[in-house]
Amino acid sequence: MLIILFSQQTFYEDFESATFPPTGWTNTGTRNTKWVRRTSGVVFGSASAGVQIAQTSSEIGSAILQTPQINLPSISPSDSIIFSFYYRLPSVNSAFDTRFKSTDTLKVQISTDGNNWNDLIVWDSTSLFNNADNLSHKVQFNISNYQNSTIYIRWIFIDNTSSTDASNSYFNIDSVFISVKTGNQISDCIPIDSIQKTVYPNTDSSMFSGQSIRTCGIITEIGKYNGKGFHIKMKNGGPYSGIYVYTTNLAGLSKGDSVIIDGVVQEYYKYTEIVPSSIQIVSSNKSFKIDTLITDSIGEKYEGVYIYVRKAVVLDNTNSYRYTIKNGNISAYLSKYNLPNLQINDVISVWGVLVYEYGEYRIYADSIYLHQMPYRLISINYGYGDSIIFKFQKVFSPASNTNIKFSVSSLIKDTTILDVDSFNFIVKLNSLGRGLYNAKLEMIYNNDTLERIFMLPYPNGFSCLLLNEFDDYPTSDEFIEIKNFCPYSVNIGGLFVKSYSGSSIYTSSDFGNIELPPNGIYVFVYDTFQNNICQKYNLSNCKALSKWTYINYRQPMIISTPEGFAVDSIWYDSYWGGRDPYTTIRVSATERGWARSAWGPSAIAGGTPGRDNDVYITDDKEIEVNKKDLARGEILHFAFNIENETNNIYIYLYDDAGRYIDRIYYEKNYLTRKGIVFYNTSKLKPGIYIVAITVDGKTKNKLVFRIRPK
Repeated sequence: MLIILFSQQTFYEDFESATFPPTGWTNTGTRNTKWVRRTSGVVFGSASAGVQIAQTSSEIGSAILQTPQINLPSISPSDSIIFSFYYRLPSVNSAFDTRFKSTDTLKVQISTDGNNWNDLIVWDSTSLFNNADNLSHKVQFNISNYQNSTIYIRWIFIDNTSSTDASNSYFNIDSVFISVKTGNQISDCIPIDSIQKTVYPNTDSSMFSGQSIRTCGIITEIGKYNGKGFHIKMKNGGPYSGIYVYTTNLAGLSKGDSVIIDGVVQEYYKYTEIVPSSIQIVSSNKSFKIDTLITDSIGEKYEGVYIYVRKAVVLDNTNSYRYTIKNGNISAYLSKYNLPNLQINDVISVWGVLVYEYGEYRIYADSIYLHQMPYRLISINYGYGDSIIFKFQKVFSPASNTNIKFSVSSLIKDTTILDVDSFNFIVKLNSLGRGLYNAKLEMIYNNDTLERIFMLPYPNGFSCLLLNEFDDYPTSDEFIEIKNFCPYSVNIGGLFVKSYSGSSIYTSSDFGNIELPPNGIYVFVYDTFQNNICQKYNLSNCKALSKWTYINYRQPMIISTPEGFAVDSIWYDSYWGGRDPYTTIRVSATERGWARSAWGPSAIAGGTPGRDNDVYITDDKEIEVNKKDLARGEILHFAFNIENETNNIYIYLYDDAGRYIDRIYYEKNYLTRKGIVFYNTSKLKPGIYIVAITVDGKTKNKLVFRIRPK
């Protein structure tokens, strides 16, 4: 039998916005110290509203926090209007603060005109601190008598004590909630977004974890994730509006059912879920808002939410379990569960639920649409000199011309193609200055347009975005730092880091849309949730990477775009540092090169992690490879370090007889000293090869390596 349902949420405020008081609220009173937005001692999430009940200064008077005008609807006789909020008692020195004076008062009041007020609750020191504990408490009021009217609600602290105290402490409130409930019994349906976004500080674990709760939503999918359970979503959608319900009994459930879930909140490998004790179907065939992600990032905010990603490009299909897709700054993984085979550079639109599994977010598609054009983009590559090459292949014979247009900064080039089997679209980039660019490739056919937006470093691998990686020996806290030396802000969403072996250290979808201002640094650490490393080093621009592979000694690593363009690279745990004369690592001025004690956080103020320091660069060698004996198909990595700055660097590949094979590196008209180059040996036959570096027409150094059969 139906017991209860929130059929309409009338008002909600969680104080998460940095604006305080929230829009429409007022914060008045005769006291100098009024209500404030609190980010410590919070009830839920990252912020609450709080008022000092004990203070270091002597104050007598009132502090009043008041809602904006709230319009209540009419309700049927069996329905109710419920007002509730949560509060947390103040504490001092990690103990409950009993300094709330018996003559002081806290009140919650309601009014229809903002002038005449009725008490809902009056607290004094005895009633407020009765059975005090360190949990959030909730108070709830039936305000059905105020239906079809305008109301205001306010919280008042009345300070009648002139004495001062050794330290401040606060009474905090949060999650102010008014909603219509249908049924005969009044019992809370906690909004899904409250469950998802109210997390323990510096974690992604819900504060409701382990608690028995009731929530309500609309079923968005059944059985796609692990073949068990289903996801529900709030009707109006938005961030945090979806959650997973784990059950093996799916009988009688359908997509679109409006349900009430009673159960326990749990964390399954950091994926928030509800294990239900009862599921009640209220109605069927209900619609819900589909959240379209355009600039917002794939990640925790949309965990369990039914989303739509429009015209995303398939960047990788080699993983056995998922595709990598991207649209602008939106990078995601798409589960291969029950999907057609997709090719690299296919353009698709996807509807489905975002889940968290195996340390990453994946979309489980409910529906997928393949956008087709007469030509498919096969590859994007840097050519010799300063050109970029787009390779296209025909999918079907077009009935009319296809227009291809490429634009980056002020550089624009287009071409028109009619019914050819394949073609190359080549664009010279030498009019660009050195830096990182947002590039766009458009294909237009029969009034339909497909866009490919990507980050383009120019020249390849020599941008103003810098990468660094180190561990804090001997504690072994490991860091990846990214610094922006560009004179403009850079969004690092979509970039990823790889070690020399090609294994991904961290993936693009979880970087999110992090905007680095000029000279800004962002620090990524290994599993903050266990070790609280961000807090340990007092880092604000810091994020945990739970999916991380430690880099081994003397391995180069590279930060690149999904298209394979190198943004920056560093030879980890060696003397090679960053590409430019900048780095965010600290090396002891008294240590040289390989000494382990030379690496780690700076002992002086302003040092790594998260701040600038110099790295010692040795000039002992001008070129060095990662290893001199490789199986065919392995990636050859070599670092070069030129003693003096130069205008022209060429690196050539020869066979053992000195016959030219390939030019594998070239830079002209850009001052540089050092870099790391990656070369795929799959086209080389087994044998002995020579790499030679030439500077300003003179061969500076040679080295020999061997390719052995697989």
